[in-house]
Amino acid sequence: MDKKRRETKSVEILDLKDESKNLPDEIAVKTNYVEDEGVTYAEYLLLPKYGEGYIHHLQVYDFEVFINRFKLHSDLVIYKSKGRDDCYAQLSFLLGGEKIISVEGHEDIFYESQESYLVNIKEYKGYYRISRDKLFNEIKINLSQSFFDKYGFNGNNFLKKIYDTDLIMPITVDLQNSLNALDKRKLKGNALKLYLEAKVLEILAFQLDNYKNASSKSIRINDENKTVKKLYLVRQILKNNLHRNYSIKQLSREVGLNDYLLKKEFKRVFGCSINEYKTSEKMNKAMELLRFTQAPVYQIAEEVGYKNSTHFTAAFKRFMGKAPKKYRDSL
Repeated sequence: MDKKRRETKSVEILDLKDESKNLPDEIAVKTNYVEDEGVTYAEYLLLPKYGEGYIHHLQVYDFEVFINRFKLHSDLVIYKSKGRDDCYAQLSFLLGGEKIISVEGHEDIFYESQESYLVNIKEYKGYYRISRDKLFNEIKINLSQSFFDKYGFNGNNFLKKIYDTDLIMPITVDLQNSLNALDKRKLKGNALKLYLEAKVLEILAFQLDNYKNASSKSIRINDENKTVKKLYLVRQILKNNLHRNYSIKQLSREVGLNDYLLKKEFKRVFGCSINEYKTSEKMNKAMELLRFTQAPVYQIAEEVGYKNSTHFTAAFKRFMGKAPKKYRDSL
């Protein structure tokens, strides 16, 4: 049996910490490129290895727009060290799909359909994970420092940090309309340049207003309806309570998901069943205790939720191929 956590199955990993690398060039092939009076426009088709769909990229002097619309065969984990030197702030609007953003030293951010953020990304270090088998539809706008300087904005006064608790906002109707218009441009040259800049300013204004009105119940995100957040909560419950043996029904009640949806979505998101994840975590903890402590086997068995050390020994042998005592002696 594979001793690594099964959630690593069906995952592609990209290292984009080198600022010269970008996502479209790594997972797609360029099919069209146009330069027209200060605007560059590129179209990419996803490589079959990764999935199907497209990425469109519009570049003006001090900002750029990515329109991502694709479905992946495997989860995609992308490592980033920080924003590029010419990228100061980022607007993101997730119209469909799921993305988990991991920031060093902070809890993961679960980013889902119809959510958005405006963030200072200069100090970002970590990775993000795009889920497979769901249409990923994101519009992302990167803004340079010179963009803010041009309009006399001090971004430090209103830009969020990636780890701020109020970073994620719902996409309002006004924002949705502006985003739809951004993706349906038909102008060329300077006309397109002016149009894009006007639209980006409009979107920025609506998003700032979104944060200002965040206390309004009408636009507050309802976490009760966020399935992925509930799945991560289940995983955290299991990880923090290895001495307990939760049933599916107990976990369902804890997070407010029905049994069928919980089992189905947990396996889709993490690549393993709840029982497989639970067993893997228990065995990994047991190996740690066998390696770094002198605790007797019966005590370790209790710490990972086995009342009977014989049952624990049998489970450990199935997982590792050797009994706990032999594993410890082999270290």
